[in-house]
Amino acid sequence: MKTAFRPLLRRLGPVALTLTLTLAALLVAQHLWAYYTRAPRPENAVSTAHPSATGATTVRLNTRMAELGMCSRREADAWIEQ
Repeated sequence: MKTAFRPLLRRLGPVALTLTLTLAALLVAQHLWAYYTRAPRPENAVSTAHPSATGATTVRLNTRMAELGMCSRREADAWIEQ
């Protein structure tokens, strides 16, 4: 610890040291929380996870067959080729 803080810590004792370390840990946790959390989504944001979410009306046939539970997408590709 720096020498400038030693006289102050001697006067205040171990309670001050505990409070100082707790405050430092909270500041680090707050910084990490702000760094690793996602930014809020804009209200007009559109998900691109599914074609219907973007307003597209076309879906590949093999994908639709898989969604209906008829077969997997790869099996649907084989059926379509035949």
